[in-house]
Formats: sequence, structure tokens, C-alpha cells
Amino acid sequence: MKKLLLSLFLVLGFVVLVGCKKQEPPKPPVVDDTIYDIPEGLEPTSLNVAINYKLNTHGVALSSISWQLDSPYISTVNGKTYSKGDLLPVWEHISTAINATLVDVATASDADTASQWTRLVNSNFEGVDLVNGTGPNIAEQGVLGKFVDLSQYITESNEFGQVVMPNFKKFLDDNPGYRSSVTSYNQGIYFTPYFDGLNEFEQINLMRIDWVKDILDVENPTFDTTPAFKPTAYTTRVVPTPINTVIKVATSSTTTRNVTKAYTTNILDALQSATTGADAANILRTHIQTTYGQQGYAKLSDVYVGTDAAYDTDELVALYYVIKSNPHYLTREHAGGPKDAVEVIFPRESAGNRVRNIVRSLENWGIKGVASKLDYLYFDAQGRLQDARRDAKTQAGIDGLNGLYQDGVIVNNLSGGGAWAQNLLTQSIGFTEYDYNASQTPIAWINQARQVDPTFEWQSVLPPVNNWKGDGEYFHFTEFVRNGKSEAWGIPANISTNKVKLRRALILADQLYNMNKRDSLGTVNLYGPAAWGDEKITDSPSLGVPIFRLNTAALTELNDPLLGEGNMINYLRRYLGATMPIGHIRDMGLELQTLSGEGEAGYNRVTTAFQAGTFRLGGVYKIEGDPAASLWYKVAGVYYAILPSSASYIAANFGPIVDVFKDSNYANLISNPVDWTAFNAAYTSELYNNYISAYRIADALANA
Repeated sequence: MKKLLLSLFLVLGFVVLVGCKKQEPPKPPVVDDTIYDIPEGLEPTSLNVAINYKLNTHGVALSSISWQLDSPYISTVNGKTYSKGDLLPVWEHISTAINATLVDVATASDADTASQWTRLVNSNFEGVDLVNGTGPNIAEQGVLGKFVDLSQYITESNEFGQVVMPNFKKFLDDNPGYRSSVTSYNQGIYFTPYFDGLNEFEQINLMRIDWVKDILDVENPTFDTTPAFKPTAYTTRVVPTPINTVIKVATSSTTTRNVTKAYTTNILDALQSATTGADAANILRTHIQTTYGQQGYAKLSDVYVGTDAAYDTDELVALYYVIKSNPHYLTREHAGGPKDAVEVIFPRESAGNRVRNIVRSLENWGIKGVASKLDYLYFDAQGRLQDARRDAKTQAGIDGLNGLYQDGVIVNNLSGGGAWAQNLLTQSIGFTEYDYNASQTPIAWINQARQVDPTFEWQSVLPPVNNWKGDGEYFHFTEFVRNGKSEAWGIPANISTNKVKLRRALILADQLYNMNKRDSLGTVNLYGPAAWGDEKITDSPSLGVPIFRLNTAALTELNDPLLGEGNMINYLRRYLGATMPIGHIRDMGLELQTLSGEGEAGYNRVTTAFQAGTFRLGGVYKIEGDPAASLWYKVAGVYYAILPSSASYIAANFGPIVDVFKDSNYANLISNPVDWTAFNAAYTSELYNNYISAYRIADALANA
């Protein structure tokens, strides 16, 4: 027993020590063709590949490495016909490049990835050399000896006497912060992870910026005379008054300038005197003019929607109420005449995992952990993992959302509205959403909306500035940064008896991280073979690798209403077999070249601020020369391999906590008051300490 306690003490002490290590910023990969390209002289072999990804298009759920429909795909890009069972273009290229016959062993009888995984676990992965799943599931089987430990193949200490996975090794070396997301408690690495972009903002505020301009820039506006919506159930005040602080903002040329934020009355308190929509709008206009009007803004709306935005949370919430109070004015240009109501905050869809984005938008209130990729884990200023669910600030933030819901600022009937974003935007009656820039700004929606309102503008904007660290410094920040997803793939251990097949599977998994040239497998996996476009656009700002443009023939297929239907990722996955959710990094270059004008304008606005250093990204931003201060910017991973005993304890004791924050409960969490006294009584200090210690130990062991 003494030995056990001593071991636990040493491990927990080790957690404290490693929590203070400096997290180096991500570095772009170095091109070294001699080391990182596919080895020459590979003898023929075969690999059985089981990739099952649910992609419901054209009535077929299964997406794999081969064409799945009875009717052939006749490619107008490379002139080939792909019949059912034929390898898709990407995998056809990969097969030739690694000199291996790829056999598709996925089956449509498995409804989805999870069904395939369950079946293969029960059959001990018999006859499968590479399989997709989630990182946690693969790791769980890996520590049981069911998957190849990849950690030995990023060193020379293996049966091949060489680094077989140099690209994967380089990725881990260049991005040490992500190693904990792939390493199990026994130090093994059993999967290569899927990154849906890397070190770039992921979800962000999108707004009807034409409405912001209508409120703040129009001379002599005719605002509504109907009763104003005022903060009533919503009582939160984020900014203390009086306030006098300086905000560093970006210019269009990525330089910076200072804006002073000084006022004595909180705008939400000022709105209490409004009786009509016009009163509310004019109170906000006066506040913005008085506070920012003489500070170099081209127009007042830029305080909210410019690259030099300096608005705070309370000014954002005030804008919500002003928008809600002026539906007739804002919809005065509608083809069918003004509307009696508009919706302010809405999710993409009524599904619970989409409604969760409203909770994630609590980043607008300066709350860490709400946009975490794993539960609500985040790093504090000491570099120690914490769980935001038990933070008073998070619970107060959710109470604030409930107040907004009761006041009508958040769209009601959250779980019953279907495709909220599409419906509200195409009708031009919705104001703001927290979601992905690319997926939520499709040209089809914008074209429909402009038939209703010709001045429609729907773009990403910077988040409000917040006193994030409590030290009086207000700045733009997000923890919602593109990094690992839960999807991954691994190599079942059965392959180990055949060294030729094992080495080939390792090479294939490794080469998907090689994007240095047009015919590198990582590049082909993103953009398809060279026939789909070989013109270089630029180099990726985050990965330092070339971005290639899809050519006219590829874009024609992509936008064909009977084929790609204008959905780029679905087209790439269904018809090319590209960018499947297996181990690789999906570069933002894919989205940049197919963005609508609105999507591009928003992306440019936000990235300009990032490049100027005024928009700080978690896991990317660091304070030069001050590693201790940089610890606050660490971002929790998507996976931590906690010890089995801890996993069992959490599974047995964590049900009430998980239930409150599970996908199916988010609509209820937002729309009804939460009994936090009961929640905190269930989530005791002992339970919290045991839960968070399990993840701190896993983080420490992974980074040992």
C-alpha cells in the first residue's frame, strides 16, 4: 500500500512539473524529399482496407475507398469510368504509388463506422490491415495488443532498423502539444489522427453585417416605434463601469493601432430606459459614437464588424436587443414587405450537437473550456487541466443564455426548428450564428437571401474583446482552434506476421502526412490526383505546404446538381475518395478556393487580425520570452488515455454530470433554468478531483 501511495505521489508531482514545460509554437514541416518521400523499390503486396464512413448522398450511406453505386461514375476530369467496386481516383493513385493492391473490405451491411468497428472487434480484425474508427476506440484495443504500436516506428529501434514513419514523426516533433492526443498511458501510439485543419480558427461568430450597418451607419434612419426588447431575464454584466482601458486592434495592412474603451455607464443599463425600438437603437448609436467615434473608424459599424473591431461582450448583447427591437426597419427592403419579427441567435440545426454551439459561443463572455474538443477541459494559467463545467463562471454563463432565451433573443423551440440557419438566412430574417465560416456561407443560401433582400451580407466577424485573464487586458481570443478530431485509423496487430505488409501499411499511414509536392500522397488525399488541378495557389500559412487549385473540370463536377451538388467535401469523399476521416491533415486550402464572396470576406477579416497578432488563437499564440505566461494559451487535446481504473471510476460516478451536458440536453440546458445547487452537490469536490487528476496524469504520461 505504501508503494502504491508513493507511486501516486510521484506521478502527481510529475504532473505539476510537466505542467510548467514551455509549449513550443507549431512549425511548418521542412521539405526533405530524400527522407520523406515513398521509398523506392517496394516489392508488390496487398492491403485490406476497411474504411466505412457514413455519407448519405444519392441514397447510399457507405463511403469507402471504392465506388459504391450500381450506376458508374463517368469522370469528366480524367475520362475514366468507375464501376461498382473500382478503386476511387485517390486510392487508385495510392495503390500505384506504394505498389500495393488495395482491397476494399468495408461492407454496406455495416450501417456506419461504429457498426463496422463493433463487428471487427468481435472478429479480432481478421482479414483487415487498415481500419478507421475513433482514436479512443483504437487506443483501447491497442493497449490490449490488438493494434500495432506506431511509436516504435518513429525511431530506429524496430525490426526494420529505420524510421519507417518519418512524416508522422516530424509532425509530432513539430507539434509537441498534440502528442498527448495520440499517446496511451503505456506510452504506445496506436493510431494516426485526423486533423480538420490545424492551428486555424474553427468556429466563430457570423453576423448579418448589413444589419449592423443599418443600425449604426445609416443617416436619419426610421427605426421601429413598437415596444423595445430590453434585458429583463438577462441580468449579466461582463464589463465593470467605469472602464478606461486600451485595446490593440488590427488595420487592413496587418499593422496595429490603439483604441481607448472608456465609458461610465454600462450600455445594458442604459437600454433600460428605452420604450421603443427607436429608443434602443438611438441609445446604442449614441454610446458607440461617444466611445469610439473619434478614434479612427471609417464607420461606426466597424466597431463590431471591422478588422479593427473593439466591441465588448455587453456591447454585443446590447446589439442583440436592438436588432430584436427593430424588425420592420431591418426588413424594410424585403421583396415581400417588412416582417414583424426577426430572430437573433440561432444554431445551425435543431440537433443537439448543433445546439451545443450556442453554449460554445459563451467564449463571447470570456469563458474558457466551453469550446473544448474534449468534454469541457481547458488549461489554467499554471498549465493545469481544469473542467469548466464546475466553474462558477461557466454556470453563470449558462444562466445568462437562459436569460437571453427567456427574453426572446435566442430562437425559441430550439430542438424543433429543423435546419435553423438555412431557413432563417434564406428568408433573410436571422442575425447571428456561431459556426464554421465555410459551411455556413454557401453561395446557394446567399443567392436565395438576396432575392429577398438585395443588401444581404452574412460574414464572419471577430469575437468581442474580453478581460480574459482578469488582469485588465482586453483582447480577442478563441480556444476553438482546428486541431485533432476524434476520427483516426490504425493497423490491426494481425498484420505483424507479414513484415512486407506491415511496412507497407506503415508507409501508407505515414505518407498521408506528406504534402510537400503535388504527387505526395497527403496532397493527393486532399485535392485528388493531378488531373483534378495542379496549379499552385500559394503556400498554406499554417502548414507551410503548397495549396493547389481545383481546375475547371473538377469544379464543374463539384457544382453539378446531379453529382457534387456544390458540396465540396462530399464531392471529394464520394467521387474521389479524398480527405476521408482517417489519419491526415485537411488543409484550409480546400475551403479557401471554394468560399463564397461572403465567406471569403469574413475569412480575410478574421485572419488579418490573426496575422496582426490582435486575435489570439489557443495553442498557437505565445508570449515571447515568457513561457510561464504562455501556459494559459495551451489547448486541451481531443483524447487523453486515462488509466483503466480511472475510466471505470468516471463511468460509474459521472452519469449525472454527463447527462446535464450531453447533446440531447443542450436545448433544455439553454431554455430552462438549471439547479446548480443540485448539480454541484452531485459533482462533489472529491469527484471533481478524481476526474481531473485522471486527465492530468494522462497528459503528464503522454508528454513524459
